[in-house]
Amino acid sequence: MSADDIYSMIVETENVHEIRADRNLCIGPPEAKHMSGGACVAHILQCLEVDVGRPIIAANAQFLKAPSLGRTARIGVQVLHEGRSISQVRATMKVDDSDAVTVTAALGARPDIGSHRWAVAPVVSPPLECQRIPFVREDPGDLHTNLDMRMAVDERGSPAGRFVSWIKAPNCDHVPASFLALVADYLPEAINLNIGRRAGATSLDNTIRIIARDQTDWLLCETNLDGIENGLFHGRMSIFSQDGVLMAHASQSGVVHLLPSR
Repeated sequence: MSADDIYSMIVETENVHEIRADRNLCIGPPEAKHMSGGACVAHILQCLEVDVGRPIIAANAQFLKAPSLGRTARIGVQVLHEGRSISQVRATMKVDDSDAVTVTAALGARPDIGSHRWAVAPVVSPPLECQRIPFVREDPGDLHTNLDMRMAVDERGSPAGRFVSWIKAPNCDHVPASFLALVADYLPEAINLNIGRRAGATSLDNTIRIIARDQTDWLLCETNLDGIENGLFHGRMSIFSQDGVLMAHASQSGVVHLLPSR
């Protein structure tokens, strides 16, 4: 499976308002497999763009629980405000009658005043020269193993709260907001590589701001952890195209889980 296959599972469902937690979209230990938060948000954003007919500007997700492997989640959309160029909406993903993920988002566009982007991508080795990410959990067939993700910078010997990675993008005219949201949920991978102990995380929220949707073969993701305190992490991610164009910003908080040593 590839980034194209994962992307098609999000955007090519027969009913955009529901999605099944197939193994390819799931993460977690074998006994508690569940759809990734990023896959949930990706599908919700796709649903919003179809319903509203405008592109995503920014979205904030609150994770209440994750659809478990094999379950079907359904999405309801409420338009809160419809302006001439901007719509503000709320969407809720439910499993049975229980809320799983809630998203508030803004969609739309304004007249172009030129491109002005000041963020600078880190200088790293090309993706094909980088090793695959050593995930804290390796479970064949799940989302981790189906995406081509590589360590652009290996800072395990001198942790600085940073994690830079390449992720293969789907082959399309522009990288959609839904796939950028899927990528943004990999922010917690920085934890395991920076604290010197095996650790996982449960995301409480994720905010993503879409800046550009250029075509690119790979996405370069620069994650910076701001801090871990009281068992909670806080961090940011900047997502660039392979040519260094800023595509999106994301931020996230969540719960850190220490895992048994191997």
